[in-house]
Amino acid sequence: MDSHPTPEWFGLWHAVYDDGSDPLVEWNMLGRVRQPSAYASAWDGGKIISVARAVIDGDWAGIFSMATLPEARGMGAGRTVLSLLADWAATHAAAAMYLQVEFDNDPALQLYNISNFIELGRYHYRQRVSP
Repeated sequence: MDSHPTPEWFGLWHAVYDDGSDPLVEWNMLGRVRQPSAYASAWDGGKIISVARAVIDGDWAGIFSMATLPEARGMGAGRTVLSLLADWAATHAAAAMYLQVEFDNDPALQLYNISNFIELGRYHYRQRVSP
């Protein structure tokens, strides 16, 4: 567990979520977070396979940046990082945790369901259509 992202942590997250954007922009954004934060990683045989981060937000801990290599899904790595972050949040007096997940991300939904997260609401993005 680290209080800042390591190059290995960021490398895995970016490898899973690479959308063609400049990774330096994302790296710099993480550096601007001032609330207490934790960066958890799961490893298998010296290889990082799953990451996530938590940020204290009042009495809550927000979970962000969950990423697991596709070939490592179903091995418990996501559960490991989520558990590490839950323990960290408890030591920072967080009363509860929250996260967002896309409604069609079945592997993540399974993990969050067995981890006792419940759906509180849904959201969607709107985009202005050019005339």
